[in-house]
Amino acid sequence: MTFTEFLDLVLVRLYEFGDRGGFHSVNTIADELRSPVPHDWSAKAANVLKDRGLVNAYVSAGDSAGATITGEGMLYVESKSHETSVIETYRTQPSIYINVTGGSNQFAVTESGSITQTQVVGNQAEILALLERIVDALRTAPIADDEREDYLVEIETAKRQLTKRTPNLAAARALLEPLGSVAAISELVLAALRLIGHG
Repeated sequence: MTFTEFLDLVLVRLYEFGDRGGFHSVNTIADELRSPVPHDWSAKAANVLKDRGLVNAYVSAGDSAGATITGEGMLYVESKSHETSVIETYRTQPSIYINVTGGSNQFAVTESGSITQTQVVGNQAEILALLERIVDALRTAPIADDEREDYLVEIETAKRQLTKRTPNLAAARALLEPLGSVAAISELVLAALRLIGHG
């Protein structure tokens, strides 16, 4: 996949998400790809698309990037003129590019066309929505900027652990537990930990 193709894929995924839950992790979009891309592409994509006015985005420490599509971005996705064929192909055959999620199970279509199935945490969407709320709360929390960046990285890493093909609940829980002591987000963190449970 070229970087230009990755940009189109990020846009069509953000278009699908709409304005649900604020910013969406570009790193998670990259992690869902069947063909891995370089780690720094997420941050670079967020910056390029932001510069073009197609997304609102932030990039934090460790190349963690989040974005939400703008009106201009939506018009680009809906138009018939794109820089690559990714958007059209994705709409008809998303499994070419990403692991396709169905219900509480995630399906990965292999090159031979066979399907492998891995169980994901049943309330994943609810947990991820809580993590987005935690991110929003952190942005306005009265804490030092370096602390804020550290916490955002921890949350981003926890999200990636939860959305892997084989979610690592223990790792996500270990990353989030220390954040329970931060007053501005403690209730949200504890709610997320309850949902993750002791798996």
